[in-house]
Amino acid sequence: MKRRLLLSLLSFLSLTIHSQNFSDYVTPLVGTQSKHSLSTGNTYPAIARPWGMN
Repeated sequence: MKRRLLLSLLSFLSLTIHSQNFSDYVTPLVGTQSKHSLSTGNTYPAIARPWGMN
């Protein structure tokens, strides 16, 4: 019983050590860099699914 507890504790610790912070890979300003002649202000700094405004 102690061995199972120790193995489960070690496996849990190994998973938490290797966890990543995926918010470092998010760029909230995607799609906001465009020319004024191509856009009339329809881009907004947000990440959404396709047709997120509908």
